[in-house]
Amino acid sequence: MRDYIIHLIRHGATLANDEGKYIGRTDLPLTADAVAELEDLREEGIYPSVAIVYSSPLSRCIKTATTIYPAKQLIAVENLMEYDFGEFEGKSDPELDSREDYREWRAGKVTTATGGEDMKTFEQRVYSALVQIVGNMMENDCYEAAVVTHGGVIMTLLGLCGLPQRQRIEWITENGKGYTIRVNPSIFQRSGYVEVTGTIPEM
Repeated sequence: MRDYIIHLIRHGATLANDEGKYIGRTDLPLTADAVAELEDLREEGIYPSVAIVYSSPLSRCIKTATTIYPAKQLIAVENLMEYDFGEFEGKSDPELDSREDYREWRAGKVTTATGGEDMKTFEQRVYSALVQIVGNMMENDCYEAAVVTHGGVIMTLLGLCGLPQRQRIEWITENGKGYTIRVNPSIFQRSGYVEVTGTIPEM
């Protein structure tokens, strides 16, 4: 049975990204500079050829996907949406630092942002998205695909099931860039692990 190659790509930058604000479910567009940067990266050839593209349904991901892969079939996957930051949504570190609940969350004393998504629920959700994508690729005899999603989704997925094993913060990636994973169906079904085989762009 053949392995499946998936390129995990973080969406281009929004104004909130540039301002250092927490943006999860808020549906913000890419900046004009971000679109231009993605076009330049595409022209440089950093994005691998794929048969199909999966994306978070939020507009910043859809725009990234259609800019990078304008001629490819695009499938929106609901569970690829970013973490819901609750009361921290749309605010920056300096704006939140006076809040004790925020400081405890940042320090890892609590795992769920106030009013936000339960972290275990988020982990289960993004993992289920990967299972859905792999299943769809297998059904359609598609062996190489791109997944355009959010930084938190990529970090969480690779922290959960990426090999080599690392803390999720170590899987952080810049806007418009990402990682390549190899999915061996037997290993994935048995253990849930995938192999991280490279970066985008290649290092």
